[in-house]
This record gives sequence, structure tokens and C-alpha cells, in this order.
Amino acid sequence: MKPLPLSVLCLLLGAAAGAFLHDRLGHAPSKAAAPEEGAPGAHRIRFYQSPMHPWIKSDKPGRCTICGMDLAPVYEGDAGIADLPGRVTLGTNAIQVLHLASVPAATNRVARRLALSGTVDDDESAHRVVAAPFDARIERLYVQAVGEELEAGRRIAVVYSPTLLAAEREFLSLSRAGATEASGSPGTGVDRLLPAARRRLLQMGLLPAQIDALPSKDPSLDSSELLAAVGGTVVMKTAFAGQYVKEGDPLFETADLGTMWVQLVAYESDLPWIRPGQSVSLRVDSVPARVFEGRVDFIDPNLDPATRSTRVRVVVANPVVPTGEGPRRLLRHRVTATAQIESDFEALSVPRSAVLRGGGPAVVYVDHGGGSFERREVQVGRIGDQRLEVLAGLEEGERVVVEGALMIDAQTQLNRPADSAGDSPATSKAGSGSSEALPPGLIAWLGFSDRIAASLAGSDMSAFRKEVAHYDPIRADAVVSLAGRSDALKEAVDSLPAPPDAQAISGIEEARRWFVGFGRSSAVVVGAARSLGIEVPFRIYQCPMVSTAFPGAPKRAVWIQSGAEVRNPYFGAAMPDCGTELREVR
Repeated sequence: MKPLPLSVLCLLLGAAAGAFLHDRLGHAPSKAAAPEEGAPGAHRIRFYQSPMHPWIKSDKPGRCTICGMDLAPVYEGDAGIADLPGRVTLGTNAIQVLHLASVPAATNRVARRLALSGTVDDDESAHRVVAAPFDARIERLYVQAVGEELEAGRRIAVVYSPTLLAAEREFLSLSRAGATEASGSPGTGVDRLLPAARRRLLQMGLLPAQIDALPSKDPSLDSSELLAAVGGTVVMKTAFAGQYVKEGDPLFETADLGTMWVQLVAYESDLPWIRPGQSVSLRVDSVPARVFEGRVDFIDPNLDPATRSTRVRVVVANPVVPTGEGPRRLLRHRVTATAQIESDFEALSVPRSAVLRGGGPAVVYVDHGGGSFERREVQVGRIGDQRLEVLAGLEEGERVVVEGALMIDAQTQLNRPADSAGDSPATSKAGSGSSEALPPGLIAWLGFSDRIAASLAGSDMSAFRKEVAHYDPIRADAVVSLAGRSDALKEAVDSLPAPPDAQAISGIEEARRWFVGFGRSSAVVVGAARSLGIEVPFRIYQCPMVSTAFPGAPKRAVWIQSGAEVRNPYFGAAMPDCGTELREVR
């Protein structure tokens, strides 16, 4: 190997010397400011914190789990980097206990299936009154009952009318006179009078075929036939054989029942999902085996001020079917109908479980990673069956908590500092670490009870079985977290019933029968916590009509739930909003 040139060797030695001096002189002040822990005059390190993500903290040196930067030490007397307002930081154990899960906000399909009810009505624009066109006596009536189908040209009555007989004879006389003129006899101006006589007969209700047949009519007959000018279904009958009628008296009222109007009742919250031309599936109790397809024709712009509802008109075809009484329309007039309307659209949306709506602004918790969650108000649009539209407050891709958001909200209230504005004594006591603070294990149990009630309110047995499978471990966490705390709370949790065999439960009624005791015990837990001055973010509801829900049910029963919208677990969709809020269970 050739020796290095002298100039290169000098450069290397100079660089090494510069680095040595920089290390000795440039870093000396920082070492003096941060002496080794344990050295005389040194401050003790409280914890290590990420400069970029201040909620990432550790009791040992390391790197930020989000950005990878070195954690900076925070010494005694130093508050460290303050987190942003509205954020909650939870440890790994709390996240596991609360069973938190988050998903990103995304542009996705928001779907809703509306179930509406109403009545089947006829097309008002297709009604027709058959009135007496002249004074007459009804000799014979061929329409016997309401509901009969009339076809155009069908006989409806035989009448005696001197007025009609005179008009017929005048027409016949003019017809014969016109025939004489046509054969070359002297004219009498019949060509001008005959059309007028024909028009008079048309105005008196005779059809063109009847007028053409008058020359062949038996001259000894003094009665005439009335024929139906148009077809339809008889919906009202006021004529009877032997009756004398005056010109203009109504005989029948007919309607075209080939097309029916189904008048559905829609509430204000349903209207964003309904539009003209939309397909509708209809069922009626009188024809249980058939589904009728219709379309939305009109939405009444006037809402009832008391019920906040309006009418949605759906047009549906009504076929004729043979019966023992003759042909009849399949859909009967004014029967009750139930309808399903399916609607969807693409929008920025999140699962419904991500949004907390308790009467105030809608709130979500944004997951920033590392155990940091931000409480954020959002503007909600249309609410689908599984997802809801977010109009403002979220950006696409931001992760929101979908399981355990209520638990984070409860933990936020419990961990609020005592000197926070607007704190109640209960929250101040909880935030200061009092033994009366609601522990995370108990919060998790209450959330579990809320989910069980929601599954029964939705008549969802698969969700019920899935939740009940976690009964024992969640209850055990609640019992452990109460060690050394309030005896009243511990006794309330100990009174919870044994878990059911989820697979052995045959159906929803048996699940609700078990839930009666479970719901009461959960309500007692909430009442016990409130008796200690702790505000629990759950509501107690009582239904006074449970005895009609299923065999063997008590007269009334209670349950707990989150949110102000009543979701009755004992009736489900049959009576979802039956419930009165209680402060405690006695």
C-alpha cells in the first residue's frame, strides 16, 4: 500500500482535532443544564415525553411510537409540553379494559330502509258519478251491490221516462222524414233538425249504438235502457228498483280502482330519504302472500304541526281477479298497508356507534394514536341504518372511535381536573383520585349492559349471543376494580344475575325474560354510584307495560342505556319508545 500524501494526512488530523474541540466546548453548557440524575444538584427526571406528540410519555428513555423521535426528559418542577385542549390520554391497560376500536371516516354508501304504514285509497281523479239524465222511474236495476265491476256499455237500469220517450219518437220521426227526402220526396229541412235531435239523445245519456238501433226498437215498448258510459268499480249506490228520480239525482258513484293511491305517513326525519319516482314494496294483511310494487308519486308539502308528519302518495296497480262473486279487484279500498322504501347515497360518513348524541351537539372521539383521543363536535346529516353522514367537523381518513366512545366520554368527565370551569363536586372528587371515582372496570361493565339492551331493542339475537359470551370476564374486571371502594357499589355488582347459556336460549322472548333481572341489577349499580355523588353517563328507563310483551313478564321492568332516545329492549320494534326515565330504582 502506498503511504498517504502529507497534505491528506494533515487534513484528517485537522478534522479530528476540530471534532474534539466542538465536543468539549459546544456541548458543555447543555450538560451543565442537564446533569446526570443522581449527581449533586441534579433534578430528578419525572418522565420522558415526545416533543411532537406530547401525549406519548414513558418512564424510560426511548423513541416516540408515532414519529420515531427521541423522547425528551421532563424534570421535577417542569410541567412538560401541554397537550391540546379537548384531548384525553389513556394508557394501554385502560384501552384494553374499555375494548376500544376505531375506523377511518370515509366516503361510503349510507343506506336506509324505511318502514312506513298507511291506507290504500282510490285515485280521486278517477271518480265518476252516474246521475239521472232525466226524470224517470226505475223499472229494473242491474247493479245490485257496491264493489261490482262495470264495463263500458253494460246495462245498469231499465227506466220509464216520458221525456226520453218523446225525444226518441221525435228522432225516429225525423229519421223517417229524412229517408223520405233522400228518396226524392219534397223536403222539410230535416237535414238541419235531425242532428240536433241526435245530440239531445246523446245528452240524455244514450250511447251512439243505442241511437242507431232505435229504428228497430219495438214501438210498443215504453221503457228504455241505461248503459254505462265508462267502466269502473261501484263505490256508492243510491238507486233502487221502483224509485222515482229527478234529473241530476245520483244513481251510482264509480271509481277506477285499476290504479290505487297508497297514502303513507312519513315523519320529518324520513323525508330526506324519500323522493318522487322512488320504488316502494307494499304488503297488505288482506293479501299476505303477495308483494305489490309501486312508486312515489307525490309528497304533501304540508306537515301536521302536532305529529310533524305528512302524507306520501304511492301509485300501485290493482289487478282484477276472479272470485265466487264475479271479477273483483285484488286490493280492497281503505285497507291498511305497510311499505318498505330503500334509499342510499355516497357521502363522507362514519358508523352510527361513533357519534354520541345526547341532546347537545353531536360528538365523536378522534383517535390520534398512542392512546390520545380528541373530543370533537361534528355536524350530522342524514342518518342511515348503519352509518351516518358527516357534513362538517371531520376530514376523510381521520380515525374515529366506534367501540367505547361512550366509555372515553365517561372517563373524560371522571378525569376532569378539580379546578376546571363548571366542575361539579362529584367530578372534582373523581378527578382528584378519590376512592369514590367510577373505575374503568365498572365503566366497561355499564357499557356492556348498554350493548346488551341495544341488541334486544333491535331484536338481534346474534348480537345478544356475541355480547353475552363476554359476560364473565367483564364482570370479573368490574369486581376487581371495586376492591377497597364503596361497599354499596360492590354489593350492587355482586347482585348481578348469572350469565345465561347463550346457545341454549331458544329465541328473543327467552332472552328478554332473562334480561328483566339483569336490567334491574344494572340500574341498581347506576343508582348506587349516584348515591355517592358520582354522575354516571347512563340513563335508567322503566317500561310500565312489560306484562304485554311476552308470557310471564312482570308488570314493569327497567334497564340502563346511553343517549336520550328511548330504545325499549322488551318490545323492540313493536313499541320502541315506551319508557320513562328514572333517577334511581327503589
